[in-house]
Amino acid sequence: KMAQVAMMQLRTRFTEALGITVPIMSGPMAGVAGGELAAAVARAGGLGFIAAGHARDLEFIDQQVKLFRAKTADLDPKPPLSIGFITFCSFPTGHVEEVLKRHRPEIVQFFAPALMINETKESNLELARRYGAKYVMAQVGCLRDIKQAIDAGFDVIIAQGREAGGHGLRSELGG
Repeated sequence: KMAQVAMMQLRTRFTEALGITVPIMSGPMAGVAGGELAAAVARAGGLGFIAAGHARDLEFIDQQVKLFRAKTADLDPKPPLSIGFITFCSFPTGHVEEVLKRHRPEIVQFFAPALMINETKESNLELARRYGAKYVMAQVGCLRDIKQAIDAGFDVIIAQGREAGGHGLRSELGG
């Protein structure tokens, strides 16, 4: 039975767009979601994320990307490199740009807040696109942020509820 489960594919708009075989995405939770977990999720057919989090330790992120690529090197097609950021502390420092420049992930996720504009008037969404991100995801916790993410042009909206520990949850949703 395990072999049957391993070969199962669920086709959805999400799986087809992202080139995965099951509609499962691991959350890029800082301190937990590294290259090992992202590779395991990718090997199972899902979308595995590496958490760049605050993106303070660029060497650590480099190691996690290298680990992900090594553990998925035998897969065909290659799973997309997916990296998630905590925006409020990583975007203003320039660390988001450095990670994007070094690794050019196909999929990028932003959270807290999903959208920010830097001093040169470039948004984190525009920056991700400039470095080749095919899909950019916005993790949001209220209707205002959902509307902002849609208007900005994010490709995927991740609606976060209070079961996520309240990160970014706004009072308009009863948080």
